[in-house]
This record gives sequence, C-alpha cells and structure tokens, in this order.
Amino acid sequence: MKRKSPEPLTLSQKTKMWAVEDTQTLAAFRAKLHKELEEHRAQEDKEFEERRVQRNKEFEERRVQRNKESQERIAETERYYAEVRAALNRRFEEWHDEHRYRAAIENTVSTVLAAALAISLISLVSPSFHASVDGIGARITSFLCSASKDDEDGALAWQLA
Repeated sequence: MKRKSPEPLTLSQKTKMWAVEDTQTLAAFRAKLHKELEEHRAQEDKEFEERRVQRNKEFEERRVQRNKESQERIAETERYYAEVRAALNRRFEEWHDEHRYRAAIENTVSTVLAAALAISLISLVSPSFHASVDGIGARITSFLCSASKDDEDGALAWQLA
C-alpha cells in the first residue's frame, strides 16, 4: 500500500501548534528564570550570612579589646593607688617615728629639768643636801653643754631648758 502523504495543516491547526510550542517555551523560560532567581536569592542569603558572621566576629573582637584595655586601665589605676598608699604609709610611719622620737626627747629633757628644779629647791631648804646636789647639778650641766645647738635634738633640749 501506498502511503498517503499527510495533509497540509490548516492555519488554525498551525496556530494551535505554535501556541503549544510557545506555551512550552514560555514554561521552560519561566522555569529557567525561577531557578536563576532562587540561585541568586540563595547566593545573596549566603553572602548576607557571611557578612553578618564577619560583623559579629569583628564586634566581638572589638568588645574583647575594649575589655582588655579597660582591665589594663583598672590594673594601672590600682597599681598607682597602691604606690600612693604605700608612700603615704611610709610617710606616716616616718612622721610617727619622728613624733615618738621627739616626744621621748621632750620627756627626757622635761624630766631632767624637773629634777634640776627639785634639787635646786631642796638645796635651798637643806644646806646639808647641797654637797650631793653639786654632783647632780654638774651632770645636768654636762648634759645641756653636750647638747649642741646646731644639732636638732640639742636645739630642742636648749629650747626646753
């Protein structure tokens, strides 16, 4: 049998066929665009996440650095105050020692002068006591003469005398 040649397509059939082809082409193009859009969004999301992680990392590094600097400033301030406190304590101890030393000298001189005054009064009342008083008076005079007016302690003794 002889094959029949296909009948030529009518315009309406051709239009329908082109419409189907166009629809398929548009669907393929839409799918391709949708896929590219999803890939682009995924890439943007990935880049955004990388930038966010980097910003957080930089922020954390700055926070750690600020904390470290703050701790260093606090430690430096504490060292400074410790030095000031130690210097004040040393100065107080020096003052306290000096005050105690001066008080001891003042007490000694006061005692010597009180004894001299008592001996002088006793010698005025009792002439027989006069001979023993001369020895004590010589010692007091010797003490005062040995105290140099140029020396701080001696000057204090002469002021009190």
